[in-house]
Amino acid sequence: MMDSLFRQVVFLDSFLRKKVFQQVAHGLNCRTINYKYCVKLSFLLDRKYYQLIKLKLANKEYLYLDGVDGVKALLALQDIDLFVGIIEQLDDESFSMLGKVDDVLYYCSQQGNYKALQYLLQQKRKQFWKSISFFESICSKGYMDIVAKFKTEMFGFLHPYSYKGIIQETISTKNTQYIKDIFNKNLFNNMTLEDKESVLVSSAETGSIEVFKLISLYFAESFFFFGYRKKDFYTNNLLARLFSAAVKANGLEIYMHLFKTFDLSFLNVYSFTLLGNPFNDLVRHPTEDMINHVMDNNLLNLSHLNQMSFYALQNRKFQVYQKFKAIMPTLKLPSHFRLSYVNPPPFDDIPLIEYIVDTLRTPLEVLDLFKSTENLEAFKYIWGRIGIDKDIYFHINTIISCVHQNNNPDVLLYLYHECGVNFEKTRIWSTLSIPPLCSLKTLRTVIAICPPTLDMMPCLAKALEFFAQRCTVQNTRLFTLMFETMYQLSNDPIHFTGAFRGAIRGGRILTLQYLYDKGLRIPTQEEYTMLLEEAASTGSCSIIKYILENHRQYDLPLRPLTEQAMLSQKYDCVDYLLPRDFCLTIKDLVKYCN
Repeated sequence: MMDSLFRQVVFLDSFLRKKVFQQVAHGLNCRTINYKYCVKLSFLLDRKYYQLIKLKLANKEYLYLDGVDGVKALLALQDIDLFVGIIEQLDDESFSMLGKVDDVLYYCSQQGNYKALQYLLQQKRKQFWKSISFFESICSKGYMDIVAKFKTEMFGFLHPYSYKGIIQETISTKNTQYIKDIFNKNLFNNMTLEDKESVLVSSAETGSIEVFKLISLYFAESFFFFGYRKKDFYTNNLLARLFSAAVKANGLEIYMHLFKTFDLSFLNVYSFTLLGNPFNDLVRHPTEDMINHVMDNNLLNLSHLNQMSFYALQNRKFQVYQKFKAIMPTLKLPSHFRLSYVNPPPFDDIPLIEYIVDTLRTPLEVLDLFKSTENLEAFKYIWGRIGIDKDIYFHINTIISCVHQNNNPDVLLYLYHECGVNFEKTRIWSTLSIPPLCSLKTLRTVIAICPPTLDMMPCLAKALEFFAQRCTVQNTRLFTLMFETMYQLSNDPIHFTGAFRGAIRGGRILTLQYLYDKGLRIPTQEEYTMLLEEAASTGSCSIIKYILENHRQYDLPLRPLTEQAMLSQKYDCVDYLLPRDFCLTIKDLVKYCN
């Protein structure tokens, strides 16, 4: 960028040109003088001045590792030769900066800087070692070659309480070979009973029966009390936690293993918390094998049956809900259940809606009506039963917004023709200037049921600006229809300023040409300047070029545009404007380019 400015501006001045020649001729390059004082690694690495760093390293020049940003930029550097060169050349003060980043090794592994990670581990400096979260990270990611290389040193300083996190992260990989590699019998056996149980529960949370059986074996072998059977350590509380973990992971095999190995009959009276109730998770599963087995073997806890009924209905487990009713005939429909809570939404399935509303007697709400706008038949069904006629204009704008979001204009036609809704009392035109972009059919429908008038011009102008900014080859007809609808009402340029703004913001040069071809112009000098500056800030060089070369309305200096392009780093705009702007001084260039 500086080179481009240098060529275009500096060499236009004969005095400056002579001074530059004298400096270069005598071996003194101004750029070298400036770069000599670039010692902050955060600055150099952030701008990827790698060649300059290599040059400084080769010449043994001073480099400073400045602050946390500099350290993080260094740890993310993938060029291992450059990384090692920087580390080896840092003085003690700069090197101590590494300690200001929590867990250097962990951050390095998070960046995926594998080679730098190996180098740092080999240094064995105090700043890099005893980093528990780092080992947890590499175990969870399966970097077992690094783990194997440094396992001896790692186990040398680990305590049983810190080993818990490492073994749990390894378990999360679901790789039994990794688990065997990282397992340390001495550390595991000396963990507290609570930590051992947590590790066992973590294995159940994977949903893998192989992992669970392996950790169960380690768990059983860690006890040495000959007076107890190893099963005695599986308390009801631990079994309840294992059952919950298996259910959440949809681990049918783990559940069946627990069922065959232990007596789970206590589950139907166990006091689960409302939020931690595993039976709620049972009815959320895509399959019904586990919940059916639980009910068939009388393990179902009835204390939360009302909440379970809600989840069963929400997840379309209607047969499960009927089984709940058979178990407890007095069970009522959950009071907070509604049609719109069903997942996935049932509005494309009229028989299902009829079953939920008519058979289960689920009360309808206005929210159900709003969400049903995606399907005309569903909307008609709910509209006919909800009794909204008295408050229709209180809710109609929300219905229009929902129709717009679902892009279903058939609902609007139904409301207009069958229900007698007067859309002139609504904000239907305002809705069109809100994402997403409506379809051509929707726009035609809105024009038909609510013909635009001059009083609506502010709303129409906003909609046209919205369309102009998003006008592509695929939706050109949408923009032209909106434009022609407005143009028939008024051809005053003031109403089309928003269209110019939208076209410039979106970089839509064809839309801009269309507006000019229709004889429209940007109405005021202030608007003209603001729109050109916006084009410079967004980098629309083709638009700037088109306006200045074909429709230059006012004789304005280009300096504001050039400055805006420089500030926004839009180099193609600067490239075009700079040779045409003779008001900019060298001092200005230095100001905007530093």
